Amino acid sequence: MQSGCDRRFRGRFRTAVCARYRESVTERVTVSLPDELLAEARRAVAAGTATSVSAYVADAVRARMERERALSRLETLFGGPPPQHAIDWARAGGQPAQAS
Repeated sequence: MQSGCDRRFRGRFRTAVCARYRESVTERVTVSLPDELLAEARRAVAAGTATSVSAYVADAVRARMERERALSRLETLFGGPPPQHAIDWARAGGQPAQAS
């Protein structure tokens, strides 16, 4: 089934415009959050670090997806779960661990 975008545009321009259109389409859903998480999201909006509670939640979901994809890539590279020292190294920004 073609979207309205697919029917309005043609050729390479259609490909670029419609890909962008599909990225921007959102669906309204209802989620339940523990009080402390909702309060944190609202504080972020009040502080101006998030444009809305919805944007805050979308950013959190996006960040989790990115972490899961990165872990999957590491598992592929290591042939299984990466060793803890490799995870620690990555979390430290790929810098050598500081001697204590």
